[in-house]
Amino acid sequence: MRRSLALVATLLSVPTALEAAGFSLSVGVRSFWTFDTFHDHAINFLWGPIITGDELVRSHLFDEMIPRGFSGNDVLYAILIVALLSYLLAGLRSRWQPWAMRRPFILLAVLVTGLWLTYDARMGLEVMRYAFADVRSYGLASVGERTLRDRGNLYDAIEQSTPLIAGEHRYGLASSWPIMGLMRYMTYPELPSANTAADIHTWFIYEDPTVHVDEHQRLLRGEEVLLQNGRVLKRFGEHSFLFQGS
Repeated sequence: MRRSLALVATLLSVPTALEAAGFSLSVGVRSFWTFDTFHDHAINFLWGPIITGDELVRSHLFDEMIPRGFSGNDVLYAILIVALLSYLLAGLRSRWQPWAMRRPFILLAVLVTGLWLTYDARMGLEVMRYAFADVRSYGLASVGERTLRDRGNLYDAIEQSTPLIAGEHRYGLASSWPIMGLMRYMTYPELPSANTAADIHTWFIYEDPTVHVDEHQRLLRGEEVLLQNGRVLKRFGEHSFLFQGS
């Protein structure tokens, strides 16, 4: 009984000790449930839960490539190691008598199951959050207002432009983003070209501030004339539009 009371007292003193050391336990719990935003590396790698006791750090937890904090795995492994050592110690003291090991085994099984379910819920909710964000920002959004992850309205702009360039063997492409391969795939059999040519009458411009339409309705890339005259068929942003020559 005394040992149980001593263990309870020790566990209850942990939050106070952490607070005294400048680690907020409540912030640490919230940081465990703070999810990363979708990045390209999420296809192959997820940081998982990151623990920090600083609210300022938690509010910007995944703004940097390497989060400032320690992995939730460290806490998970520490708890499991302590639990397993306690179980082994109980076994050695009782000489592994079945009647004496029943309660320690149940406690260990409940702890492992609880940790597994908690961790599984944490990671599952993060992945589901990505999916729900995609449905909300792209699947359910109206044409012209759709965005997808860190690609902005690129796919929405491509989908709106595809019917307008249909039937053209080639069209011009100017973008500060490396999307040549993507455009070949998305608009096939029409093929993009980054260079001017006599058979190119339409240009797809995406996030390229060097390309603009002057007062004579010419399409220019810097001082280079891409098309002598024409009009903007669709505009997708300040530096994104579809231009067709007259």
